[in-house]
Amino acid sequence: MTILEQRFMTLVPDMLGSISKSLASIDKKMPEKQAQHVWVFTAEQAWGGETEETIVRVFATEEAAHKHMQEFLHDDGDESILQYVERKGWETELNEPKLYRAFKDGYYSTDHIEITITECEIKK
Repeated sequence: MTILEQRFMTLVPDMLGSISKSLASIDKKMPEKQAQHVWVFTAEQAWGGETEETIVRVFATEEAAHKHMQEFLHDDGDESILQYVERKGWETELNEPKLYRAFKDGYYSTDHIEITITECEIKK
């Protein structure tokens, strides 16, 4: 074995051990990746026996989803959903901030609105 090979055989294993220890130390210091979440707004509606298209919107923050829910309930041209529900005397359930449900008593299948905000983890 040449002198160069002997040096290689003594230096490289030590260097690899040192590198391995350094990488392990760095790995311990790295913050764990946190799961990412989105908030999904869903509105299901039936008016006068006609089922409307389910509305689904996805938001990066919970605050944005709640803001959309409030706008959806309050802002709708001539008459908002809340005004319609009140005028018709529908039963309401409000489990703020993630659920709003209103329906014509005894006629849920034909006359209702149900809005939910669901927190969902993004799967990779």
